[in-house]
Amino acid sequence: MAVVEREKRKSFKGLIILLVIGVIILAVNLPKIQNFYSQRSAQKTKEVSTIIKNLNLNQLISLESSQIQLSKKYDIRKTEWLHDEIHDGARAMIDHTAYLSHNPEYDSAKIQFSLVKYTIDGKTVAFLTNGKIIQVHSESGWKDK
Repeated sequence: MAVVEREKRKSFKGLIILLVIGVIILAVNLPKIQNFYSQRSAQKTKEVSTIIKNLNLNQLISLESSQIQLSKKYDIRKTEWLHDEIHDGARAMIDHTAYLSHNPEYDSAKIQFSLVKYTIDGKTVAFLTNGKIIQVHSESGWKDK
């Protein structure tokens, strides 16, 4: 009888240890799980359109800055994927800013962007990504890049 009770205690202790380990694993991965489900539900609301903007260097810097500020709003574990996506779009604008600042003969550029919209927690989040300079402007007029 005593042997059976000892084995039951060992079995019960083992079960509790496994349960504690399972809870720890779940707690560690909970932010990743939340991030995954947040992304999945937002993907259902995703809208993408193409727009063309004429921007000078100052406007481009301002747009880049506002996009970085927007990405900071979503720099939490639940929406980390959105932060990364917005920030990648802003990072790509840095190349366009560098191009215009290193080529002072151009005063502005026509840039084709993808305008991405998501609905997150009932709010629409819109940002620009995949920018490509299609034309540049100088004193002599517009020319294709």
